Amino acid sequence: MLNIFFNTLIFVICCAIGYYHAHDYRCRVVNLQSFLNGLKNLEDEILYRKTPLPEAMKVISEEKANHAAKELFSKVSEDLIGKSNCSFIESWIKYTEELGESCSFTTEDIYTINELGKGLGGTDVHGQSTVIQRKTARGSC
Repeated sequence: MLNIFFNTLIFVICCAIGYYHAHDYRCRVVNLQSFLNGLKNLEDEILYRKTPLPEAMKVISEEKANHAAKELFSKVSEDLIGKSNCSFIESWIKYTEELGESCSFTTEDIYTINELGKGLGGTDVHGQSTVIQRKTARGSC
């Protein structure tokens, strides 16, 4: 009887641990998908409406983005529009690091997002579009 109790207890504990770890993976997938959708919306705003990057990020964070993209775009646009002394890339990297803590992103995800920011901050409209298309086509974020 005691053996059955302990086996059941071990089973329940293992299930709870599995659900806990699965929650992190689910959050990561949702946040990565949200980020990809935010990037596609950002590309549309930049390419077709000809909105400058800081303003486009603000519009997307307020109207179309959710989860990870909303948080990152909002903070970066506030830095750039608020005339802080940060460059786009500095602001992007700073807030990407914070994003990794809250969104269950892996180190590789953060590295890829940082590389994306370097491409966005250092090119013109068509270059930004190309960078976004390259990242979203592979589905790697």
